[in-house]
Amino acid sequence: MARTSSKAGPGSSVVHMWHDSLGFLSTSQALCVAAKALRTESRTELTQFALPLVLLFSASTAIRSWNPIAWAARPYKIVRCRGRGMSSPIADQCVSHLGESAMGVLMCCYTVATADKDEPRLYLWLSVLIAAVARAACWCGVVNGYAMPHAAEEACWTAAASTVAIRGRTLGHAEITVFFGCWALCLVVVDVPMYVRAALENAKRGDCKVAILKSLTRPPVDDSYDTWKDDMPWLTLYFVLGPWAALVLYQRIAETPWLL
Repeated sequence: MARTSSKAGPGSSVVHMWHDSLGFLSTSQALCVAAKALRTESRTELTQFALPLVLLFSASTAIRSWNPIAWAARPYKIVRCRGRGMSSPIADQCVSHLGESAMGVLMCCYTVATADKDEPRLYLWLSVLIAAVARAACWCGVVNGYAMPHAAEEACWTAAASTVAIRGRTLGHAEITVFFGCWALCLVVVDVPMYVRAALENAKRGDCKVAILKSLTRPPVDDSYDTWKDDMPWLTLYFVLGPWAALVLYQRIAETPWLL
């Protein structure tokens, strides 16, 4: 596919190779996860509620992978112009909001389904609160252009992922522990520091505020490696492995006797 930038940036060949692979990998993984989820034997009524959540999250990762946005860059950047609509930060976050809300509810389902008799309500409201704060912080960052709300969002997801990983370890669910423990570690090591650095750099330049209308427009095309190096690792893990994390939650929910 021809590049849309008038001048290739430094390291653009690496970025384009990554970008070309990301959409195909994410879409293929999402389809595999959807097929496995549909074939999973349902043992509980809760599974019927959780199945659409897995499909929605998987679909959102596949859709977003074709137009990834460099969130660490201010202003935001894209690799190629694939259409004005899906390339804007607001449009990307609308799809993200649906997918990540589904993942948040799926994590709630797992904690509730595996909790003791006296615990479900506590875990449900705690999980809902964490997911709600995360989404609110993310939208705050998108609308006003500040990076720090994104750091707060990732901190919330760290707490949620850690809770699921600890519960998985307690119950002997090794795959849950590995997926969500690694996710929490990635958030702590990569995402949170990335957004904190972006916030500090923006504050020095005095360019933190971005009008709401600016978030509705397509960001500039930038295919340089320096622009994307902070976002490439987590975007790859999120879009390719994310659907599998949703699947392992769903399969464990399907094994529990808890009824919705």
